[in-house]
Amino acid sequence: TEHKLFKFLYENRGHIITREMLFTHVYGPHPKDGGPSVGHKMIDVYVCKIRRKLKFLKIPVEIVTIFTTGYMFLEQAVVV
Repeated sequence: TEHKLFKFLYENRGHIITREMLFTHVYGPHPKDGGPSVGHKMIDVYVCKIRRKLKFLKIPVEIVTIFTTGYMFLEQAVVV
């Protein structure tokens, strides 16, 4: 799941990706009887885990939260 999310964010870097888009990409469409809030929380947890791993590995990228919308993957410039 984390791999799918990371790959999707990376492939769409520089663009705002909604939680709904991420959820649908990983799990498919929401069931009609369930609300999207549970799925969105799952996405938030996985993004948090990905951020921790990127920070631990000191990889110069950032996943920015776009308030009430989703996320954006940004590559940071490496200063030598």
